Amino acid sequence: MLRALSMKNVGPAEEMSLDPLGARVNLFAGDNGLGKSFLLELAWWMLTGAMGNPAIIPARPGDAWIEAFLLRRGGEVKVNARWEPRAATWLRSRVNPGQLHPLVVYGRADGAVWLWDPLRNLGVEVVGGGEEVPNPKAYFVEPRAAMEGLRRTIPIGGVLTEQTLCAGLIHDWVDWQRSGDPRFGVLCRTLSALSPAGAEIRPGEPTALGRQDVRLMPTVVMPYNLTVPLTLAPAGVLSVTRLAYLLTWFWAAHEDLAGRLGVSRAPQLVVLLDEPETHLHPRWQRTFLPSLLRGVVGVGAELQLLVATHSPLVLASMEPHFDEATDALWKLDLTPRGVEIARDHWHLRGNVSSWLRSDVFDLGDDRSVEAEAALADAARLIGAPGLSRADARRMSQRLLTVLNPNDPRYLSWRHHMRHLLDDEAAP
Repeated sequence: MLRALSMKNVGPAEEMSLDPLGARVNLFAGDNGLGKSFLLELAWWMLTGAMGNPAIIPARPGDAWIEAFLLRRGGEVKVNARWEPRAATWLRSRVNPGQLHPLVVYGRADGAVWLWDPLRNLGVEVVGGGEEVPNPKAYFVEPRAAMEGLRRTIPIGGVLTEQTLCAGLIHDWVDWQRSGDPRFGVLCRTLSALSPAGAEIRPGEPTALGRQDVRLMPTVVMPYNLTVPLTLAPAGVLSVTRLAYLLTWFWAAHEDLAGRLGVSRAPQLVVLLDEPETHLHPRWQRTFLPSLLRGVVGVGAELQLLVATHSPLVLASMEPHFDEATDALWKLDLTPRGVEIARDHWHLRGNVSSWLRSDVFDLGDDRSVEAEAALADAARLIGAPGLSRADARRMSQRLLTVLNPNDPRYLSWRHHMRHLLDDEAAP
């Protein structure tokens, strides 16, 4: 797992250091453009050696480097990358195939999921008559590939040959379901655990889509008891189902290969998630991370989560589960000195409104921009000398255009202005 991550002249900040990272959960909060996703990209690269984003280049003149400390069973490993200006490339520490590496899953905000397995993504594969073919550096699974399968074409004996790296959700779901494969039970339990309360994702019977498409398609039973093909399911259901499938398939494939090779399976699973709240209803945002944290895949490995989020509900959902000994909240802020990151001294901020108005999101108010401006103007009028009855009434009417009549702030305004508004008809 990742213990520390530092960088210089890379990304939005001149220097940044995350040391120590939480061994179990790391939550990243901050405005757009301050580097939350960029930190996940760097973490992915340091953990796997697979460059996912070609835009990881120096942002300023001078030395540029990235450094990470990874905890492995048996000790700590330092990984570093230094920019070589003449070659316009990074010189990075090599990954030692002999070490016990973690499995790494990176769920991006665009719906793609990147997977890295040291047994399948390091070294070479011997094919045909002893020919060596480099393994893919990682599996970059776009949403369509997650559904229909991930393939690559390699030369074997001078002939281009297609390999199926992952059969895809549509094929595996139906195959596992119809054959009674234990992986289908794992998938069902994972889907159930990740579902919001009262709206469990339940598989239905596979069905063909129409006269011409003869493939059997997985189906889900909606809360209103209508069974629909998975491809027609709501976006939130589809995105969570793809993630649940990839986690199930990924771990099962790793266990199977470890058994066939006679080696130990990975002792750690690192999951990076960028804006997991995308497409999820607020009810679902409240349960998603705690469910994932409980190890819904049942992998039996140490789990480390690195999560970038804009959702106060996601952060509030972690309050009962947060442990300062193993978890960390990281806040990115734009200051006069530039972008800075700090590890928060965790405390309970309470409901979603309190989170929005806290130091994490820095909103002055949880109402509309217009309501915030009107309330600020009204606050300036309270106690102002020479305020006329007409001005007080105009402000009262303005407040009623942006606030509910029972809003506590409006009722407070009426209380303070009662000497000017007593004869006004109650709203």
